[in-house]
Amino acid sequence: MITTSNFPPLYKPLDELEICSNKLIGGGNLISIGDVLPILIGAGRKPKVWLQAMQNKTRESFVTIVDNSKSMHPFVDVKNKNKITEFYVKDILILRVNNRTRTRAVVDYVNLQPLGINVIGDKSKLVAGNATFSNSTFMNVGTVLNFDIF
Repeated sequence: MITTSNFPPLYKPLDELEICSNKLIGGGNLISIGDVLPILIGAGRKPKVWLQAMQNKTRESFVTIVDNSKSMHPFVDVKNKNKITEFYVKDILILRVNNRTRTRAVVDYVNLQPLGINVIGDKSKLVAGNATFSNSTFMNVGTVLNFDIF
């Protein structure tokens, strides 16, 4: 399981990650649930992506469905188009990552609802639960959004 203290060996943080008009500068993660990181995007020739989905409604266990941008589940498809990588769950787009450089990437679409997480966003804004973020900058943060497990 990928957590805030257990990163994959091939993960290297990006210098800058733009997510739905918001910038994470100097590393950092978009979201954690407890200490679990359901989405992790790292540096590379193409951004390296790891995705975890909730295995049950109690949110106590997660299953890796994408490991280093490779599908680990039959319901998950990864499609590469030039500098854009798209991730689908049962034909529903959940994440689109545009590679700008080896250390900079842009996410212009995210929908983690099929993974059991209420986070969606497009080019203009990111919505997590009842909070909306637009054109914000986060520097040297551990995690932007942390949801506790009840």
